[in-house]
Amino acid sequence: MRSLFRRPNGLGLTLGTILSCLTFGPSLLPRTWLTQACLNALVFALGYAVGSLLSRTPIVAKVRLGPKAQGIGYGVLALCYGLAATLGQQWQQASRLLISLPPNPDFWAIPSVLGSVGLALVIVLWGRLVAGIFSRFGLPLVRRMPMAVRLAMVVLALGVLMVGPFRRALYYRVADHINEVYGSENKTTEPGLEQPSQPQVSGSPESLISWSSLGLKGRTFVATAPSVAVLESFHGVPGQVPIRIYAGLDSAPTVQQRAELAVADLLRAGGFERAVLVVITTTGTGWVDENGPVPMEYLANGDSALIAMQYSYLPSVFSFLADSHKAREAGRALYDAVYLEWSRLPEDQRPLLLSFGESLGSYGAEAAFPSAQAFRERCQGALLVGPPNVNPIRTEAVAHRDPGSSEVLPIVEEGRTVRFAWKASDLDLPRGQWEYPRAVYLQNPSDPIVWWSPKLMFHKPDWLREKRGGDVLQAMTWFPIITFLQTSTDYLQARAPDGHGHRYGTLPVDAWVKIASPEGWSDQDTERLKAFLEEKKAL
Repeated sequence: MRSLFRRPNGLGLTLGTILSCLTFGPSLLPRTWLTQACLNALVFALGYAVGSLLSRTPIVAKVRLGPKAQGIGYGVLALCYGLAATLGQQWQQASRLLISLPPNPDFWAIPSVLGSVGLALVIVLWGRLVAGIFSRFGLPLVRRMPMAVRLAMVVLALGVLMVGPFRRALYYRVADHINEVYGSENKTTEPGLEQPSQPQVSGSPESLISWSSLGLKGRTFVATAPSVAVLESFHGVPGQVPIRIYAGLDSAPTVQQRAELAVADLLRAGGFERAVLVVITTTGTGWVDENGPVPMEYLANGDSALIAMQYSYLPSVFSFLADSHKAREAGRALYDAVYLEWSRLPEDQRPLLLSFGESLGSYGAEAAFPSAQAFRERCQGALLVGPPNVNPIRTEAVAHRDPGSSEVLPIVEEGRTVRFAWKASDLDLPRGQWEYPRAVYLQNPSDPIVWWSPKLMFHKPDWLREKRGGDVLQAMTWFPIITFLQTSTDYLQARAPDGHGHRYGTLPVDAWVKIASPEGWSDQDTERLKAFLEEKKAL
C-alpha cells in the first residue's frame, strides 16, 4: 500500500501535464466538459506512464532536482495547465459559434480541470495497483518459467494482435457478441408504426418479404413512405405511391439470398417500371436517413423505387471497426442483383439507375464500382454522404485531385464526373462542364467520420496543412497522437446541428437536383422542397 501512495514521479508528472495541456486545443467539433476531462485524464495517464519509464533510464536517473527547483517546476506546470484550460474554454466557445450552437457556461474550464485531475488520479492509482500486484506475484512466476514458454507466450500475443487471421477472429467474436445485444432491439418496432397495407412496399401482405423479418430500421423505412396526399400537397397534382423495398437480416440466411429476395420483391412491386430506381446501402444498423434518398421520391412525384438491405445490427461505429467487410459485401451484392435485372430491359424501358450510401453505407456503395470507369459504365448517378476516410474510390480521387484544390474541397478531373460539397454552391464548382453520369460526395469540414484515420497518429494530413474548412477553427493544430485522440473523441460524438459534423440536413436535395433533375425543375422548386422537408421533419 505504501507504493500505491508514494510521491508522484517528477518526469511522469511533467510529461503528462504538458501533453494534457495540448488536448485543450480545438479539434473538429466542440467538446463537453466531461468529454474534455476524460480526454485530458487519458492523455495525462499515457504521458505519466512514459515519463515514469524514461525516468528509470541511466541518463535520466542521474538528474536530481532540489526541493526548491521541484517546487518552481510544479508551479510552472500548474500555471501552464490553468492557462491551457482558459484558452481551451475560449476555443470551445468559438467552435460552438461556428456550428450554430449556444455557448458553453462560463465555468466550462472548472469542471473540465477538476474532472480531469480526479480521473487522472484514479487511472494512475489503478496502474500502480496493477503494477504492484504483478511485481509481487506475477513477475516471480514469469521468472520461473522456461525461456521456451516465455517466447511462446510472446509469439501468441503478437499473433493475436498483429496477424490478420487471429485479429479478424477476435474482431468477429466481439462483433458477434455486440450483435446479440443489438439483436434484441432489432426485433422491436417504433411506437405508432403498423404493418403497411400498400402492395408497393415490403412487409405488406402481398410482399415476398415478411413484416417481422425486416428489423427495426427496415420496418421504419417501409412504413414511413410519403403518401399520395403528401406528395400532392407539395406538387399540387396527384402522384404515385412510392415503392420501397427492404430485406432485413432475418429475411434470408445469406447476403446473396437477401439481395435476390429484395430484387424479386422489387419486380413484384413493379419497381423496374418506375422512372427512377435508387439502390441504397444502409448504415450499420440498417438505417436509411429520411433526408438522404427520400428527396428523389419528391423529385419524381412518387414515380420511384427505393431498394435497401440490412447487413448488420451494429451501429456504424462498431460495424466499421469490427465487420466493415459486410457493408462492402452487401453493397456489391445488392447493386449487382439490381443491375443484372435492369440490364436485361430494353434501353428505352430502363428506369434511371442511381446509387446512394451514407456514412458506412457510402463505403459499401463504392464496392459496386471498383473504379471510376466502372461507375460511368454501370450507374447513372450516385450520392455518397459523409464518407469514411477509408473509402477507396474517394481516397484515390482526393489523392489525385487537381493542383491547387484542397483536400477539404477537392476538384477531380476538372469536375467532369465527381464533385465534392459541403454547401449547395460547391456543386457549381468548377465552372466547367459537368458530364453525366454525375457523382457527388457530401463532406462537412467538421465531420470526424470523414477525416478520422489511424494515420493521424504520426502523419499530418493535407487538410491540416492547408486552410481549415469553413466550420473548423483555424487554430486547430496537428500534434502526433494528440490530434488522433481528439479526432477519435469527435468521432464518438459526431452529432451536431444540420450542416455540421456528421449531419447534412437537406443538402442531399441540392445534390440530387444536380445528379438527376426532373424536366422543368427550378431553383425555386429546390428551395421549396427543402423547406417542405424541414417542416415535415419538425412535425
